[in-house]
Amino acid sequence: MKLKTLQQQGRYGLLDLHQVSSLAEWLGLEISIPSNQAVLKAVVAELIDSLSPHASGLVLDPDIGLSQIRQKSSSTGLLLPLQVTGAEVDPLALPTLSPDWGVEQIANNYGVAMIELFYNPAEPEALLKKQMVAELMDYCRYLQIDLAIRLRLFSPTGEILDADAFQAAQIQALQELRTICHLLVLDNPGTVLAAATITAELDIPWLVWLEAPKYDQLKDQLRTCVESGARGYMVGSNLWPELGNLRRKDTGLDMAAIKELCQTTLRDRMIELTRIVAEEVV
Repeated sequence: MKLKTLQQQGRYGLLDLHQVSSLAEWLGLEISIPSNQAVLKAVVAELIDSLSPHASGLVLDPDIGLSQIRQKSSSTGLLLPLQVTGAEVDPLALPTLSPDWGVEQIANNYGVAMIELFYNPAEPEALLKKQMVAELMDYCRYLQIDLAIRLRLFSPTGEILDADAFQAAQIQALQELRTICHLLVLDNPGTVLAAATITAELDIPWLVWLEAPKYDQLKDQLRTCVESGARGYMVGSNLWPELGNLRRKDTGLDMAAIKELCQTTLRDRMIELTRIVAEEVV
């Protein structure tokens, strides 16, 4: 499918639910236990049912998430990852694609394809990673679906990049990747100037990945970016830190409390984030 299925009036509000192994860990569930998988499906179904009407698109894994697709709002688009979900990631290596799930299956499920790319222009595997994504882009074009990159900038030597080094590497990475995808989801660039520079470099839409310990910080990140040209956001577990407080050692998850949280606090947050985008993106 095309990007237009993930947007509403040119604006994006994407809810990332595809890292179900992380969600299971967050909830204190051992995912290999069949009964826990049923509980996890119930939690994902509640998140989809409560929040998808207020998101322009969902990111779902091909197993647990996609199995709950009937809970999705009919107006909400679908973004599906190409990688094996839940697998341990080596940022220095090429992305590990699922052997049983790929561009063709994503097209058959009416989704937009997404690849999570750990990348640094200075890393040894940079050229091979670009070639791999370019080949995926060609196949997506052949099957008439669009490709999004969730760019994860990292340091190949392991040190923490300071703000200047991060922004310089981010801009160079965008210059190298902007012709081999249709949409970029980026870590928070940090400043209004950095966000505006990204917008000036790109002729494709970009979204900010919202990540912060407090919800008010997520809102500030979003405002900074959309005021400078971002077309919206993608958010995942940072939207629901309270979920981890609803697990019980003896009796398991409090599903009634989870449902209430989804239908009140989390729903209100999605509505507010979407409203911020609507106010700034024209």
